[in-house]
Parts: sequence; C-alpha cells; structure tokens
Amino acid sequence: MPTAIVTTNAPRDQFSPSFLPSTVRLISDLLDKPFKGIAVILRNDVAMDVYHAGDHVVWIRMIGVGDFADDKRNDEYVSKITQHVSEDTGIPCDLISVSLQDISPTQVGFVDGELALDRIRRRKVKKEEEEMRSSIIGPFL
Repeated sequence: MPTAIVTTNAPRDQFSPSFLPSTVRLISDLLDKPFKGIAVILRNDVAMDVYHAGDHVVWIRMIGVGDFADDKRNDEYVSKITQHVSEDTGIPCDLISVSLQDISPTQVGFVDGELALDRIRRRKVKKEEEEMRSSIIGPFL
C-alpha cells in the first residue's frame, strides 16, 4: 500500500478541497496501483522552516513496497508530484521536497496479521493457478 505523507507549515485552506483525492489519483496513475491501496496523509500547520525564509514549505515522504527501484521513473514521480502540489497550493517547486522510500514486503503488515510478502505470494500462486486452468481448458472450448 503506497503511502504519501505530506507535511507542511502551510494552513489547510491553502490546499484545495480536492487535493487528497486528486493526489490519490495521481499516485495511482504513476505507480499503476489501485485507488483503494493508496493512502495520502496531509499534515498542516507543522512548525518547519527551510533556508530561514519563513515561506511555506512542503515535504512529501512516499513509502512503497518495491515502487521506487527505477531511477528514471523516480525522477518522473518526483517531478509530477512536485508539480501537482505546486499547482494546487501555489507553493513554488523549489520549496517542495519529495523523499522516496522503498520498503521490504516483510516490513508491511495487515490487520489480520498477514505480511505483505505472504499476500504477494498468495496472489502470485492464485494467478499462476488461474493461468494454468485457462491454458488447459482453453483448447477444449
């Protein structure tokens, strides 16, 4: 489940009412992941400063399992997310920072106690079984 934690010293009203759903949509498109698997957390009015400028700044921490291993795609992610936040808030891109963190599927758990690694394995086996069934049944249809 990719998660974006948006931390800023800007007030909530500087973000549009559609910021959270539009950010979920953007991340879903960028990572090719379903909407229901993405969390965006907005933390406003946090005490923070960059360059002692007193300006509004944004730090976005993106966390995902196997989502950030490709440097070229990472450049695209950072660019599009930064642009999206800047367009929504009016905060200049040079005051928006994005950190990408890839974590292991053994570091993510679900409410039922299952680790992401086990869930991934289970889905893979199920998909292989379905493909095998369709390849066996397919010629007889």
